Amino acid sequence: MSDDSDTDSDAGTNTDTGVENVPSNRHKDTINVHRDVLCQTSEFFAKATKGEWCELREDPDTITLKGDDLEVVKAYVRWLYRQDPPLPLLNSSVVNVYPFLAKAYVFGEKVIDTTFKDAVIDCIVARAVETKSFPTSQTMNIIYRGTLDGSPARRLMVDFCVDGAYVRPEYDAWVQSIRGFSKELLADVVVGMVQKRPSLNKNPWTGASHLYHEGKKG
Repeated sequence: MSDDSDTDSDAGTNTDTGVENVPSNRHKDTINVHRDVLCQTSEFFAKATKGEWCELREDPDTITLKGDDLEVVKAYVRWLYRQDPPLPLLNSSVVNVYPFLAKAYVFGEKVIDTTFKDAVIDCIVARAVETKSFPTSQTMNIIYRGTLDGSPARRLMVDFCVDGAYVRPEYDAWVQSIRGFSKELLADVVVGMVQKRPSLNKNPWTGASHLYHEGKKG
């Protein structure tokens, strides 16, 4: 497969399969990938390159991907050939790494590549540990929009919130992030926190219903 990242053009001996990426701006970029490399871990590409599916396409050797981030597709190709961590290149236009990784995971979900998805998860966890930071609602919502209930990536996002979220007077980034959560993500986080929270012996409302009054005291 050849692209801007100088992939190994000698790898494999099978016929190249062009992966035609069509982003939302309708600018077409074609990346050539050796068929055996393209199909080594992706169930989607393994099926898409079979004879009966190839015959249904105008160009049997081209698989069109609509709406995927071109940098994500390039990162996928680099990973296929060299097992590079699925991260954006330093000279790319990508600014925020967490949203990029979320898009990469969703791409792995789309092409049914469990091995790639696991590699993306490793990158997300490594970044959280090394930078002592967490994904924001933007990243978490990307994961939730592109995965199904029970997804390990969803579980990781929930664990980040349940075990990592905190609020201090001088730091309200988590508050701002939580306010941007999708309904499904917020529901999972609340359930996770309830399951994690120890049973409380004292309830704040016992003998203190006045705390919830709107009228003036006196």
